[in-house]
Amino acid sequence: MGIYIEEEGTQDLTPVDYVARAIIYLSRQSSSLGKTFHLTNPHPVPFSQFGKYISSYSGHKGKKESSANLLKPLRYGPWRSHFVEKFQARKQFEEERRKKGEKEAHDEDGNQDCALFGLFPYFSESYGDYINGKYPQTVFGAENTLAGLKGTDIICPTINEELIHTYLAYLDRKGLIP
Repeated sequence: MGIYIEEEGTQDLTPVDYVARAIIYLSRQSSSLGKTFHLTNPHPVPFSQFGKYISSYSGHKGKKESSANLLKPLRYGPWRSHFVEKFQARKQFEEERRKKGEKEAHDEDGNQDCALFGLFPYFSESYGDYINGKYPQTVFGAENTLAGLKGTDIICPTINEELIHTYLAYLDRKGLIP
């Protein structure tokens, strides 16, 4: 879409490899019986910072320069309006494609589905109020998780530019970044 959400509200990005290792380890401990373990990242990331991490990725298709000029920050409301417009256009494109009996789906820009379209239901109008602090964010206590993992090498990584670039490089190699 060429844009990212620029808000100071935070998001909990918890890497699945951490979650998987923690579940396996904690489920094998007899001391875990009867306890609740919230597998969350103790260091949530502001939306704006996450967007900047993505924007600074320069590995896409061998580009040497930063792609920061390709992604523009937008407040949630305008971002959502753009997303809804793209989503509706994609739905219309898909319907026309089905009517023609086409199998492969590419839009006018040659792109296949936007990866975010599967998350469409989560981006409600009221979500903007939530990420801007109008409503209190639910914070799940991770005390049991941290205590249960103490002394192991299972640590939730901090979401930083290097980690995001690692994920983006993987997606790029798989051809999932248009």
